[in-house]
Amino acid sequence: MTVENKNSLQCGAIVLMLIGIVIRCYGSTSDLWLDELWSLGYALNAPSVSSILFDLKIDNNHIFNTLYLYSIGSVRSAFLYRILSLSSGMLALIALYREGSRKPEHSSWTILCMLLSTSFLVILYASEARGYGLMAFCLIISWVLIQRFIETPTLSTAIGFWIYAALGLFAQFSYALFFLGAPLWSLYALWKRLGFMQALRWGLILWLPVGLGSLLLYITYISHIPPGTGYLYSSSFEVLLNTVLLTFGLPSVSAVFPALGALSLLFWICTLCIMLRWIYQLFSLGDERWLYFISTLIIVPLFVVLVLSPRIFCTRYIFVVVLSFYWLFSIMLDYSRRGLLPSPAVSLWALTLIFVLGNLYANIRFLSYLRGKPESAISYIIQQSDKFPVSITADNDYRTLMMLAYYWPRVSTEHYSYTSADNTQAADWYLFQTRDQFMPVTQQQCRTESLCYCLEETFPFSAESGWEWRLYRQCMPKK
Repeated sequence: MTVENKNSLQCGAIVLMLIGIVIRCYGSTSDLWLDELWSLGYALNAPSVSSILFDLKIDNNHIFNTLYLYSIGSVRSAFLYRILSLSSGMLALIALYREGSRKPEHSSWTILCMLLSTSFLVILYASEARGYGLMAFCLIISWVLIQRFIETPTLSTAIGFWIYAALGLFAQFSYALFFLGAPLWSLYALWKRLGFMQALRWGLILWLPVGLGSLLLYITYISHIPPGTGYLYSSSFEVLLNTVLLTFGLPSVSAVFPALGALSLLFWICTLCIMLRWIYQLFSLGDERWLYFISTLIIVPLFVVLVLSPRIFCTRYIFVVVLSFYWLFSIMLDYSRRGLLPSPAVSLWALTLIFVLGNLYANIRFLSYLRGKPESAISYIIQQSDKFPVSITADNDYRTLMMLAYYWPRVSTEHYSYTSADNTQAADWYLFQTRDQFMPVTQQQCRTESLCYCLEETFPFSAESGWEWRLYRQCMPKK
């Protein structure tokens, strides 16, 4: 790569990085959504730091994030609760840019910086008060440190990796999925460079402390976490399909739009075939990272679905896989720029175009709707109601009650009553929530022949985090 090409790549990365940071900052000002409120509730109700570290054994305890929320305490600003995640996301981009600037052959890190700067999914997770932003930062630094260790094994690099591996695990336990492929890649690469005995020696130095620490964490903490609770998806395959779509900024599959589902399935199959071809090309070029990618992008999702079989499964649980795909994507784009791919990379540039257009669409939606606007929706109910206490019902009790409990006192001192979703007793307002962008807006919802609600207002959301709220008010049945 010429100096001029490298400079233009770095300038492009700076521009996209600044755009990504602006979007992240704006996204951090949005209303807290259900999972953030869930995390916040545990943090604010924790009696001490030690209880967070040793007693709060639930899947939503992203330990460092919970400690951060605990230290902030009860404040009105959603932005303050998201500073840890936001700053981690920014540092990840800066670290990638700096690593890509070290040597011309490291330009794939610069390209990865550009991809992560504009990826809607990465922007979303790096601007909410949970542990995924910090986990992503630790994962990226872990990649960089392992790559440096393979090039020049030193104890100081190994110690740096130990630190970031510990931070990653305590940021979010799904960081551990990285361990299925990274040891194979690093040991194989060391063996090719140093021979068996030296590779074994340095491999043990790099991985033995991390392995023992992870085993201890599993025995004392993770194994005691009960099965999770949350938003249930119809199938693991649907989650895997939506994960690929969201990786490119495309809409999730819709129950009311079968044609979109067929196109999505076709895209998923094509992407899988292209990805496997990329991994084979890495193998053909002698790039040892093919072993990491075949493990992380193929074996890890199968392991999660078939072996772990989680009751609750969603895209964020395999965020390590998404980030690893972006890394592979950046490597192939770099190889193409340098003319190292054996044939015209039509599929590579086609996916690049889809990534650009899809994430442009997704980020515009994010800037427009964020994670929804539950506080504005509740304010609307209060402003439009002419008597109090207001009676409210909804299609889902748990998340509605969580949102009402947090946001209602912030906007009003008036009272409300809530009727269970299973109860057909009349209420003043009916709250309908959906994640399906293509679900038609019905003007009337009837619980019985004589009890109907008419649409008053809609509060959309972008995707993945949050729900669209549709507010219905009791009315006379319409034929």
